[in-house]
Amino acid sequence: MFKGIKLDSFLKSNIVAGVEYRLKGDDISINAIVLKKKKNLIDIAASKENVKSATELKSIIAENIPLQLSIHGKGIIYRKVSLSENDNEISLLQKVFPNANAGDFYIQLVNIDESSAWITVARKSIIDPVLKEFKASGHKVISCILGPLCFAPLVQWIETQGLSGEIQLNDYFIKTDKNIILDIEEITNSTEKFNEVYIAGMPVKTPFLFSFAGAFTYFIGNNPFTENITPVVEERKEFHQQRIFQLIGVGAMTFFFAIMIANYFVFQHFSSERNALADNLAVNENTILEYERLKKELSQKESFLKKTGLLKTSKNSFYADRLAAELPISLQLTEISIHPVLKKANEENKILFKSDTILVSGFCIKNTDLYEWLNNLKTKKWVSNAVLINYSMDKTENAGAFNIGIKTR
Repeated sequence: MFKGIKLDSFLKSNIVAGVEYRLKGDDISINAIVLKKKKNLIDIAASKENVKSATELKSIIAENIPLQLSIHGKGIIYRKVSLSENDNEISLLQKVFPNANAGDFYIQLVNIDESSAWITVARKSIIDPVLKEFKASGHKVISCILGPLCFAPLVQWIETQGLSGEIQLNDYFIKTDKNIILDIEEITNSTEKFNEVYIAGMPVKTPFLFSFAGAFTYFIGNNPFTENITPVVEERKEFHQQRIFQLIGVGAMTFFFAIMIANYFVFQHFSSERNALADNLAVNENTILEYERLKKELSQKESFLKKTGLLKTSKNSFYADRLAAELPISLQLTEISIHPVLKKANEENKILFKSDTILVSGFCIKNTDLYEWLNNLKTKKWVSNAVLINYSMDKTENAGAFNIGIKTR
């Protein structure tokens, strides 16, 4: 998935400092430049010329900015040497300093072709104090290039001032061919001075050529040098670890911030939904209460009708007709009460009816006809039972008064 993506490219900062540290005998000269990359454009953000200590660079180089250091001048030796298959660091050093102890030197190599290369040699006693000075001042040196070969990665970007392939860079005259440095000549008295040199179309003032070369190399990612300067290698690893930690921290913060924002919008959505539902509930609350009241009232009425038997099919006319059709001539009815009202109401003062019941009152001249009619009623399919509730003689009427109770099916 990540094939072809280099970790160094991913961890690169968008701002870098290039510093030239020039050794002039007992004196030194430091020139610095800060480059900032925005998308595909590189601009000069700050520069400082001819300072005497690394501490003075704090005004333009913050501690979190990676620093590309270029050291040249007295004590930095560079030579073109031939290469063989069996060459190693020690044998290459012997070609410059016979019988020298490899442990006392830093060596950098830039290949010209398969049979030759540029080698730069410097004593550790010269380089280490410089690195310690920058470390003590809080700067992070992630690359250290020795001698004028810092221009090797930039040959194709440098515009020549005269003959094709010939470039004058400060106190060095460089001959190139096919983007390779063929010869370097150190000059003391130049007959022609240039105020600025164009590199990748960008005008660079001559005091900052070395520092610009170091910083620009950081962005183009074309570093041909073999770096064996241990303090610099360790500093670069530490810087990359810090960058990884920073990127993870920023990524984690971005992730959790995105979750927080998402949660906020989700909360806002459901909060709005809840408020809308609450408003609807408030608007319809009276309707809901009225509905519940009517539902309860309906239930009570249904219960009442079930208890009174009024939900059944009405047979009142049928009962009255059957009673009158078979009534003997000697009997006279004064009252027929179908589903009579109970005289006593319940605790809630509701009227109760006695279902499946008929009360019949009247007079009879012959009591035998009364008993015969009563027995005849008991035989009817629609009668469950018929009883004589009360019978008494009414002297004024010269007849018997009766009350009959009939239980229907």
